[in-house]
Amino acid sequence: MSCCPSPRVAKDHLPELEASAWINSKPLGPKDLKDKVVLVYFFSLGEECSETILSHLSYLWTRMRGKGLVVLGVHTPSVEKEKDLGFVRAEAARLGIEFPLAVDNEYRIWKKFRNQFYSQFHFVDACGVIRHTRAGEGIEEEVEIAVVHLLNEAGKKVDLGPEIDGVCFEGDWFVGDGYVELEGSSGRIELRYIGQSLDLVISSPRKRRFEFLVDEAPLPKGMAGKDVVLEGGKSYLDIGEERKLEVVRDTRRVMRQLSMSVRGKGLKLMGFCVEERED
Repeated sequence: MSCCPSPRVAKDHLPELEASAWINSKPLGPKDLKDKVVLVYFFSLGEECSETILSHLSYLWTRMRGKGLVVLGVHTPSVEKEKDLGFVRAEAARLGIEFPLAVDNEYRIWKKFRNQFYSQFHFVDACGVIRHTRAGEGIEEEVEIAVVHLLNEAGKKVDLGPEIDGVCFEGDWFVGDGYVELEGSSGRIELRYIGQSLDLVISSPRKRRFEFLVDEAPLPKGMAGKDVVLEGGKSYLDIGEERKLEVVRDTRRVMRQLSMSVRGKGLKLMGFCVEERED
């Protein structure tokens, strides 16, 4: 999806959101979401729930809410037990969902959107017009491109950046055979992944200490791999000769983003490894 299509129906706008309850938010409506790009996702926390999609939505919410994006989950039950608000709250907490959730036990929001499927997205532009509807899994990149398009259309200037195998690079980099090397004096690496452990294979001509963030915050002690240095409320990696560095050791399988500003010509990233923990 290189751009968003025209509105699916003329004057088809974001409707009032008559939820049974709200989680992570006060009640929201068109007036509260004025001038915002809204990504609406209909889902059920039953057997068909896609934790991968929910992790990606959490990632988008963390990265772009300050740029004018609202991610709105609409939980519409597929079986009777999913109408239990306690169940929905517990599952949302277990999955690490922090974006607003509308609990739609009476299917009112489902009907107002004329929704047809679980795992269905509705893209609402900053003027409140529903521009596109898309259903399915494995379309995370497509969803992100559409969201970025609508934010840019609203004047927010959001850039996906060049991406190689899940890694975005800023600065002057040379892409070699099996490695990427910094040719300028400084640059930046942003790496997105889904998993519980993250290792980097990286090197520098001389040993340097680099600060890094995970989800725009220092890595907490409970998630730090053995090669992470935690000092003064910040997280660092000591990078020198080529070797594999153990960086993240998480308890949940979620989408996260590691970001690191680097300096010094010759720094090389040879690869990264994302795995499930066995301990």
